[in-house]
Amino acid sequence: ALRGAAAAAREVRRDPAATGSAGRAADAAGAGVGAGVGAGTTDEDALVREQVSRNEQFLGTDGQRNLENAFVVVVGVGGVGSHCAHFLARAGVRRLRVVDFDNVTLSSLNRHAVAGREDVGTPKTAALARHIHRFAPHCQVDCRAEMFTEERAADLLEGSPAFVVDCIDDRNTKVALLAFCCINKIPLLSSMAAGAKADPTKVHFAQFRDVVQDPLAARLRWNLKQYLKDAKAEAVDFDSIEVVYSSEKSHMKLLPLDAEVAGEDPSELGTVPNFRVRVVPVLGTMPAIFGMAMAARVITNLAGKPFAPAPAPTMKHNAVHKYRQKLQTRMAKLLETAKAQGSLKVDDLDWTVERTGDDEIAALIAQFCQRCPFTHARMGNGATFHIAMWRYDRPIEPSNLVLCTDKHKVILEELALDGKLPTHTALGITREDYAQVLGVHRALQTKRQFLLESGPGSAFAARVDRAVVHMNKDHSEDNLTLVRAYGDCEGATSAELVSLDRSGMVFRCATGAKSQSDVRVLFPSRLLEPSEMRETLVKMTLQARTTLSADNGTGAESPSA
Repeated sequence: ALRGAAAAAREVRRDPAATGSAGRAADAAGAGVGAGVGAGTTDEDALVREQVSRNEQFLGTDGQRNLENAFVVVVGVGGVGSHCAHFLARAGVRRLRVVDFDNVTLSSLNRHAVAGREDVGTPKTAALARHIHRFAPHCQVDCRAEMFTEERAADLLEGSPAFVVDCIDDRNTKVALLAFCCINKIPLLSSMAAGAKADPTKVHFAQFRDVVQDPLAARLRWNLKQYLKDAKAEAVDFDSIEVVYSSEKSHMKLLPLDAEVAGEDPSELGTVPNFRVRVVPVLGTMPAIFGMAMAARVITNLAGKPFAPAPAPTMKHNAVHKYRQKLQTRMAKLLETAKAQGSLKVDDLDWTVERTGDDEIAALIAQFCQRCPFTHARMGNGATFHIAMWRYDRPIEPSNLVLCTDKHKVILEELALDGKLPTHTALGITREDYAQVLGVHRALQTKRQFLLESGPGSAFAARVDRAVVHMNKDHSEDNLTLVRAYGDCEGATSAELVSLDRSGMVFRCATGAKSQSDVRVLFPSRLLEPSEMRETLVKMTLQARTTLSADNGTGAESPSA
């Protein structure tokens, strides 16, 4: 049966047109797979290669080989860990160790990746291993049905793992795992709290120091600092641990104890000392999203194709706008002071803030992870923050701005008035912190160049040309609809789209027999990718039709809808 399935798979790869007959052959052969597990090595290898072929096409041959040769340890295989571990196996990892002391319960079936009712009462590690063996018999799963503790850490993490994935939901044991990996320099990815959350758009990757709006992370950092201090390992850098977390504010609390045990000592109720006994409400999708996100991170890292996670969640528009307004006010006053002092050639300065939009200020704040690079203070923790100019001799743009607290805002402005450039000595910071600022500026400059790319031959320019032709040829009525809904042009009788950029569109509108005027219609947000153009135009057009129909009292969209 295995030989037949392997031959069918090879036939499809050689000749895509033979998919029908090969598929029937594979179905026929697959009916007996299970009785033929003892087939030869060559056939099993062929099946495995076909099974991971899509991954190999994505990661490359060398990347897939690195992934298959890696040894990964997943500690905690409940809601988060089970999804992570089983997708690691699906991707091709051949050596897994799974650690968890707990058994499958009925209440855990809403979030566990693979367990069913038949697994209730059995160890989570065993249930996971059985399921993995069904689809990946080539994956060796080392089950450790025991609790991770400081005393057992060396044994449970032996074998030089290429990655350790922390999916523990207890704070004390989590601290022990993180500390051991940090001290022994074992690559680590850690999961924060997935319970009592529901919004998948607020799941992020970040270094420990940059996590925002996650109470568990804040408590863990304090606990870990104390743990390392007691272990006389204060020099160990735990702030750079990469974590997955949700910035969503939790709207649920721990459920109260049942009435029959409400008066008892909670420490006497748990099956394990010092473990939480109250229940956290969990929407099963969130642990799954956490686990799959962690699997994606581990897979791409091991394959040598890591992705660059988006920075910390952006701020609300009103807050960002205030930061930009304050910058504009301060730069105007600074320019007046420079004129009065006569220390700078004011005519050579370009301190105009108008060219830097709110979206770029938001990107700047996010790129600095809402943290001052000099004091490491985080926004929202009591310190006053500013957007300040970095170098006086360069224009005001994202790559020449920095997020900082009062102290360094004053220092940077004094340096500017004296005509001096910022150095790590003048700022009173380390070379590493100074280098971090320059690194952020390089990233922002790269992004700005991409955003402003509009020259002939660019992907964005080509998309603009097609959009202008398409709108004027096939959607001339919609041009007028967009102007009437979003533009400032009363009495327009026709509208021709003449130009389009990342911020909006310009229409040439006829308002009379010989009268014309250009009207600008702004997009809801700046276009970052060429692919966003069509989606934005469609949404704006449909909304404009609906709005105008409602204003006319028809309650219906235009005939061309």
